[in-house]
Amino acid sequence: MRRAPKNIDQRLWSQGVGRSAWLLSLGLHAAALMAMGVATNATPQGAANEATREVGIVLVARNGGETDYFVDQSSRVVTASFVSSENVPPPALLNASLPTALPVQPLVAAAGLPTAAATKMNQSGAAPGRGTERAIETQVFGVRGKGSRFVYVFDRSSSMEGAPLAAAKRELIASLQSLQSVHQFQIIFYNDQPHMMPDFRGRSSAMVFADEPGKRLAASFIGGVFAHGATDHVQALRTALQMRPDVIFLLTDAYEPQLRADELLKIRQLNQGTSVNTIEFGLGPAAPRYNFLEQLAAENGGQHVYIDVTRLTR
Repeated sequence: MRRAPKNIDQRLWSQGVGRSAWLLSLGLHAAALMAMGVATNATPQGAANEATREVGIVLVARNGGETDYFVDQSSRVVTASFVSSENVPPPALLNASLPTALPVQPLVAAAGLPTAAATKMNQSGAAPGRGTERAIETQVFGVRGKGSRFVYVFDRSSSMEGAPLAAAKRELIASLQSLQSVHQFQIIFYNDQPHMMPDFRGRSSAMVFADEPGKRLAASFIGGVFAHGATDHVQALRTALQMRPDVIFLLTDAYEPQLRADELLKIRQLNQGTSVNTIEFGLGPAAPRYNFLEQLAAENGGQHVYIDVTRLTR
């Protein structure tokens, strides 16, 4: 490090800077004062109480490969030497009058990014997400479900033959008619195996939009279903849950076989936010008992209804 000269005037005059250097210094002082005025007026709201410190004026003198920095503040001199005089970084601003922290909220708003206060709830009271943006309410035998993706899981075992299956088909078509073209659905008629409606490409695992072509496809599929075979609720429910709908309508007349406790637990574990409604067909008035269909609905955010099939018409 070079020893700093004792007097700024002597050093500048000895290098031949002369009066032009003082004019330059005067200009730098004026520019600095203007910059400080702008910075004062531009201080962000809320930063007025931040700790501030004064800014000193720095003069630069270069001689060959050496650069000297002079702080014109109480005759203090700061000297630094560098290998090259090109692109030489100035010393750190002394006692800068900038706030130590900037408010975050204006910066986020200026960038157009959402903030915690801007998070909105949809009309159903839930945060925007699966099945809530275009939610609609539909029903099957008075049991209501709200969402945009629906799966109908209907029993077609031998015991459903006749009036029960015919009534189930009528309710299913009426429910589909209430859907709009932005909504999606799938139909599973099951006995001991689930039988899904294929889409237009022949795939049986895809949801179908409830537009006119989708509804015609459903009517054709429903018309070809007949009652046959035994009953397995579990496979049909698991298949429906894998499509992650908003609502499942499960309709069956089979009190046997009942879902065991471990099967009910497995369904709860597979469920990722789907409400499961159950429609129970039976002969005569409902028995005063709490059965697995009521439990299935209660544990999965759905409703249960009992229908006396003797009151149904073909």
